[in-house]
Amino acid sequence: MVAAKLPRGIVEYRGMYRVRISIDGKRHLVGDYPVLKDAKAALDIARAQKITGQFVTAEQRRAEKRAREDAEKLEQEKNLTVKAWAQEWLAQVEREVEQGLKSRGTLREYKGQINNSVIPYIGDKLLVDVTEDDIKAIMRRARETSSAKEAKTLIVIRRMFNVAVEQNKGGLITSPVRYKETAPETSATRRAQLATPEQVKSLAEAMPPLLQLTVYLGMWVEARQGEVLGLQRGDFVDLDKPGRATVRIVRQWNQKEQPPRLTPTKAKDTRTLSIPEALVPLIKAHLDEFVGEGEDAFVFPSPLQEGKPVSQSAHNRYWNRAKKNVGMPRAFRFHDLRASGLTIFAQQGATVAEIMARGGHKDVSVAMRYQRAAAERDRELAAKMPVVV
Repeated sequence: MVAAKLPRGIVEYRGMYRVRISIDGKRHLVGDYPVLKDAKAALDIARAQKITGQFVTAEQRRAEKRAREDAEKLEQEKNLTVKAWAQEWLAQVEREVEQGLKSRGTLREYKGQINNSVIPYIGDKLLVDVTEDDIKAIMRRARETSSAKEAKTLIVIRRMFNVAVEQNKGGLITSPVRYKETAPETSATRRAQLATPEQVKSLAEAMPPLLQLTVYLGMWVEARQGEVLGLQRGDFVDLDKPGRATVRIVRQWNQKEQPPRLTPTKAKDTRTLSIPEALVPLIKAHLDEFVGEGEDAFVFPSPLQEGKPVSQSAHNRYWNRAKKNVGMPRAFRFHDLRASGLTIFAQQGATVAEIMARGGHKDVSVAMRYQRAAAERDRELAAKMPVVV
């Protein structure tokens, strides 16, 4: 039996029936069909559309689809919020990290600045609607914390909007970031804010019980934040011997490492410091209540991650809340406790060498700064004395 001849315009193709139609001497694909009956129906419809001028070629259909998609994308871009773009941009930065083009620390810094300084204030605004005044308000809040915070926020927000312009996001043509930061403060130019013993006590009491001792150690042992968080039970020596108690500063919990881990101290030194006698009972009570028995048990253990100390970011959250609750300036840093303690140490008559040894400084000028602060305080108190002659 001879197989029936297929109608002109239909051919067998990979187990299917392919339908084509000629228009102005050019063949156009109509479609592929598994059943001959459907193929014939499609051919008849295509021929009728050809006669009425309604036939749309595959190329035209693809072009129309692209146009619809472009229009939808444009509409979506017009409605792109700052929050949505920030998330998309951070995803791009994360890919750069995976490619080795940026560090994990940079990504963490970007996320922190965006989530804390940008999204809470302009996250719901359309990207195209952000104004220069919006940016100035963000920068003003950052400046209230510190000039360093201002500089970091500006770097991130400027980059985020510049990339949006480069990639034609949200209909943005020019960046609203035209802000010029003030001259940043450095460790050499920033004058530390000093706390009184009474203020330190209030700050400690405003912290959660687990972290109250961090404040006292920052002030009276003059330890850096990372050094405090890196302390282990075995670092405290002779707590039961009156006047002999010491603490060894040999490491720090370094939040900038990826992942965060213990590293040598900033000066890569080891310091053994005498502990003021009044602080010893607080330390012993803290060790009994919060710290494991092992010599390497962290003094401030994380309640979330076993075998690790409280993170610096978590400590900062509680620290900032405590400052607010006791009315301390927002710009008062945990590091300023150290400056306060070393200034009081200098007021007791400590030499430059003694200040350098206790603070772990290698630069004489840094130690002398505390002596000058002590001298200035002495002059202030002398000027207030009610002298009668």
